[in-house]
Amino acid sequence: MTAGRILMKELLIVGAGGFGREVYFLAQECVGYGSEFLISGYIDDNLSRLGSYSGYPPILGTLSDLSEWSPKLVFVAVGDNDIRSELVKGLSELGHECVTLVHKSARVSGRLRCGAGSFIGPLVSIGADATIGESVFVQTGVIVGHDVHIGSFCRLDNYAVLVAGALVRDRVSIHSGAIVNRGVTVEQGATIGAGSFVIRRVRPGATVVGNPAREL
Repeated sequence: MTAGRILMKELLIVGAGGFGREVYFLAQECVGYGSEFLISGYIDDNLSRLGSYSGYPPILGTLSDLSEWSPKLVFVAVGDNDIRSELVKGLSELGHECVTLVHKSARVSGRLRCGAGSFIGPLVSIGADATIGESVFVQTGVIVGHDVHIGSFCRLDNYAVLVAGALVRDRVSIHSGAIVNRGVTVEQGATIGAGSFVIRRVRPGATVVGNPAREL
C-alpha cells in the first residue's frame, strides 16, 4: 500500500437477481465508492444467473463457498425480508461484515441511527432523530419523517412516505407510493399495498390496501 493512501475493501453483492443488478450500479453512486470500497463480484447459488446479461462483474461463488472464505465485506441484495434476514444472520455468524450503502443524493439527518446492511437510495429524505434497523431497503424518493422508527429487515419501495412519529416493526413491506400517517404503528410482518394511505394500526402479518387502507 502506498503511504498516505487508504486500502479499499472489496465488496461482494449477495444475490445476482434484479435488485442485485440494480445495486451494482447504485452502489457506484454511494458514499465511499472508489475511496473506501470497490465491487469485486457477486455471490449466488445459481452460477449462471447473469448468463443473459453483460456489463456486470462475475459471480465468484456460492453461499457455501462464503462459509469457507475469510471475512468479507458484503451487501445482501435480496428483496424478500424473511430470506434476507436468514442470510444476514448466517453471514454475520461467519464473520462477514454487512455494509450500509447511502446514495450521494439522499438527504439524511445527521442524527439518524441506522443498522448495518441497509440501503438508502437516491433522492431519499430522512428527518431528524429517525431510526432505521438492520438490513432495511429505503428506495428511491422515500420520505421518512422526524422521529420515525423502522425495525429491521423491512423494505420501503419507491416514493413511500412515513409521516413523523410512525412506528414500523420488523419485516414490514411498504410498497410504492404508500403513505403511513403520523404516529401510526405497522406491526411485524405486515404488508402495505402500493398507493395505500394508512391511518390506523396494522395488525401483525396483515396486508392492507386502499385509501384509507383496509385489511384484505
